[in-house]
Amino acid sequence: MSFFLWRWRTSSTLFALFAVLLPLVYGYAMPGIATSLMGKWRFKGGIRLGGIYVHHGFIYASKLSLLLFACSYCLNPAEATIPMLVSAGFAFSATYALVAWIDEIFLLKNDMVQLNAPGSEMSPAERTFKYAPASFSAIGATYFCSTAWAYWRIVLENDTEPWCVAALFLGGFVFMFTVPSLVYGASVPNDKSR
Repeated sequence: MSFFLWRWRTSSTLFALFAVLLPLVYGYAMPGIATSLMGKWRFKGGIRLGGIYVHHGFIYASKLSLLLFACSYCLNPAEATIPMLVSAGFAFSATYALVAWIDEIFLLKNDMVQLNAPGSEMSPAERTFKYAPASFSAIGATYFCSTAWAYWRIVLENDTEPWCVAALFLGGFVFMFTVPSLVYGASVPNDKSR
């Protein structure tokens, strides 16, 4: 649905693919590394592949791309000023952070995720308060910036060269991976007992 909405709105199949595939790849790679290599958390129950839910990337893709579509629907990027783009970015990042935070609390309450960090005596809402507002906002902000940059290059400038699209995708992925990871790392203290 998200792909078709973006294609309808922008008349660009390439941008619609970018808007959906960036969070899809991020939604598999980031949790895969955090669970399998770093042991930050563990998913419990359900059908899993490599320690994460089989549908995990699709959850990220649908939440991020559909919320961005809704939050930017009335915005015409070709005529947008910097304050308008900043406002749209904040609105989207806050909306995404709230939705993802509620989802995280639900997952912890229903014992679908186990966090491997101090604080197991706290309620899910208290535990997530340490990292969710900042790190989920950072995910939203980096996706917004990456997608806005791709929109400008692919749709407005009609730059559809494979090297350009690949650079936009790789740059967006690295940006989405690095900034929220640093924010999360600063928010959650390391467990020294392991």
